[in-house]
Amino acid sequence: MYVGAVLLLQLLLCILFGYRRYGIRRVPLKGPILVVSNHQSYLDSVAVGTALYPRVATHLARSGLFKFSPFAGLIRAFNAVSIKEEEGDLGAIRTVIDRLRLGDAVIIYPEGSRTDNGEVQPFRRGATLIAKKSGCSVLPVAIDGAFNAWPRSRKAPRLFGYLAGRRVQVLIGEPIAAHELLRDGQDAALARLEQEVRALHASLRAMGPRMRTPEVLEPAHPISAA
Repeated sequence: MYVGAVLLLQLLLCILFGYRRYGIRRVPLKGPILVVSNHQSYLDSVAVGTALYPRVATHLARSGLFKFSPFAGLIRAFNAVSIKEEEGDLGAIRTVIDRLRLGDAVIIYPEGSRTDNGEVQPFRRGATLIAKKSGCSVLPVAIDGAFNAWPRSRKAPRLFGYLAGRRVQVLIGEPIAAHELLRDGQDAALARLEQEVRALHASLRAMGPRMRTPEVLEPAHPISAA
């Protein structure tokens, strides 16, 4: 079911939003991995999740989204895990750590909510706490174009924006081992993660309307094109 859902959603993303993904060979095929991405719209989980394929990704979703049975079946097929709203961030962190201990790849958004202007917002500390407690590697990822396609101010997405040069694109960075990320403490680790994602996002922005291999601008550490 997951493979079928991913392939169908990837096709729809390509047709409706001109979807492109870069750096897919950097995704570890085995073992726990915490995927850290900026957050632009409702499209993010689908776009980032399909970018990780063939790796199966776990997505966190509010429990309220599971109340409508047909939609609940769809997001369960896409490996969504319910989070109770009343448990807040601590409940989400516990769930992520549990899934990582099972060897999953889990996608989180350290900004905490969707951006209201398309830019990367300051990161919260949950990501580094998860890395410390789980000991797993962290994979920085950036998405761009999703804000133009479906900003939080719109009830429905804009379709075929890529005809005007506004594609939904995902760029995957290099995985960072937990001990390397945390060697200078959690504050430095958080700053590095934010810098990595901002550099990846800047690279996507620099691509412009033409389709070409992105080059990372001033990365925190070298990232080769894939």
